[in-house]
Amino acid sequence: MKLTFKKWILFSAAIIFILTAYFSVGYYHADEHYQIIEFAGLKTGMNAPGEMPWEFHAQIRSALLPTLAYWIFEMSSFFQMTDTYLYLFILRLISGFSCLFALVFFFRKSGAFVLFSGSDSFLRTSYFILLLLSWYIPFLSVRFSSETWSAIFLLLGLGFYFEIAKNRSIALVVGILFGLSFLFRFQIAFGLIGVGAYHLICGQQKLRTTLGLLSGFSLVLLAGVLIDRWFYSEWVFTPWNYFWLFFENDVLNQTESSFGTSSGFYYLETLYQLPTHFAGVVILASFIIVLIFRPRNPVTWFVLPFALIHSLIAHKEERFLFPIVFLVPFFILSAFSFLTSTRFKKIFKPIVYGTLFCLFFIHSVGLFYMTPKSAGHGRNEITQYIHTHYGSQKIHLINTPAANPYNPWGSLPTKIYLEKHIQFLQVDNLAGISDSMFKPDYVNLLVLRGYDIDHNYLPGNIDRMGFRLEIQSISKKEQSMNRYVKGFVNAEVIYLYKWERK
Repeated sequence: MKLTFKKWILFSAAIIFILTAYFSVGYYHADEHYQIIEFAGLKTGMNAPGEMPWEFHAQIRSALLPTLAYWIFEMSSFFQMTDTYLYLFILRLISGFSCLFALVFFFRKSGAFVLFSGSDSFLRTSYFILLLLSWYIPFLSVRFSSETWSAIFLLLGLGFYFEIAKNRSIALVVGILFGLSFLFRFQIAFGLIGVGAYHLICGQQKLRTTLGLLSGFSLVLLAGVLIDRWFYSEWVFTPWNYFWLFFENDVLNQTESSFGTSSGFYYLETLYQLPTHFAGVVILASFIIVLIFRPRNPVTWFVLPFALIHSLIAHKEERFLFPIVFLVPFFILSAFSFLTSTRFKKIFKPIVYGTLFCLFFIHSVGLFYMTPKSAGHGRNEITQYIHTHYGSQKIHLINTPAANPYNPWGSLPTKIYLEKHIQFLQVDNLAGISDSMFKPDYVNLLVLRGYDIDHNYLPGNIDRMGFRLEIQSISKKEQSMNRYVKGFVNAEVIYLYKWERK
């Protein structure tokens, strides 16, 4: 079988997704762990209800994704898999390949909305490359998180929706897919409202297809209620609980978010900063061009209300927009295809091609750095190292405040990562360490943050204390790259030392 260039791209993407799933140990954000893995641990017997985070007791999280994790854990146990890190690698691998399938499907279905009939093969191939191999795509795809799984079913739903006018019978399927996207992450409703408006204003066969969409969506909501009943052991409608809690706190009581607030321009600033300034400008300009000149498509109608409503909410995080960053190539190539089809195409074409080559370079460099990177600040890069090198031994772990990778916030430990024979001792700073703290029959380890090093809390040279650096959660190479994208705070980098007997 002859391998075309696109098949080579797909093959390369599959390899990068596998490598990313392998290296991307841990979680990008706490919710990725505590709201899914620890929830699943309740059913496996790892956790008791009293050990669960507050969201469990408030019953504001759909049990769909934790249930999926539970089933995978049980299946892994059936095949005699006992290693925690293997369990979690399997979750990331399933996420990655599910997302890869959804991206390829979306590419095949969205071409007519992205590219003009006169667009050349280079633009079509560029669209495929950016969809699969933008520097952030593999990293986000392997996250076993609500944002990623919502994006998977959003891509599938939009892909089918592109053909709903030709095949009215798929309306039920589209409704089911949009419903699953909603159950994985309730905030996706902001964008689905926009798709609903597009359907009523611009759609065809409105009555029959609308009934199909609503029927499919309702079936998923009913299934979600049944899953939540099994998980919470009582009847509960988690979407209502979630949005009522938000409405009560933010609207009725106008309570300031305990998680912090940001300006209304937070997402614009993040867009300009995180993908590099050049790529940020290209993305923003592309969206404006599509919004002005090519607005009649469901993707634009989804993204606009989704981004605007999130901008109005006081508490903001870049991960809240993760479900729509998979759609960024749609806007870039839609804009570029439009520019190269105008009467000024002789001017725009070299600009478009040059911009694409610059984007390819940025994404190539980004993939080089992101593929071997652990998730977040790399806390579980540290725990995996301890597990691999010292897991069978008795461990005495000394840590400074907020440096303990097993319990970074001091209230809820990440129980799935805990070693059987490990003890913890927290010190206020390194000046408080004395020889009497070390245990002779244990492996004595020290964990501290970059903050401790930056503020020079070390009593002299750490080597003279008998410590030897084993590993740091984020490599020096990544730290040097971070000055361009500012994706993490160097003060939060974790360093693992081993105490050597003098």
